[in-house]
Amino acid sequence: MTERTQTPPGLVIEKRNWKFGRDMMPRHWWHGGDAGRTAFYNALSSTFPVGEKFFMSAVRHYRDRAPEPLREQIDDFIFQ
Repeated sequence: MTERTQTPPGLVIEKRNWKFGRDMMPRHWWHGGDAGRTAFYNALSSTFPVGEKFFMSAVRHYRDRAPEPLREQIDDFIFQ
């Protein structure tokens, strides 16, 4: 049996500023100047879009049936 959890009170998903940091040149080894750490986190980050698309598709399907506070959080997550 699946246990349902409640959304924590006061949870706010903030929409990101898409232009954040675009006016600066990125550092070559952005993770503390370490090439290995930079490569590891770059590789890890490259897998996130696939997982996020999967999650967005899953929650989008149930968005209209969700209660209002959760529906708003789903919309904010999909937007960001």
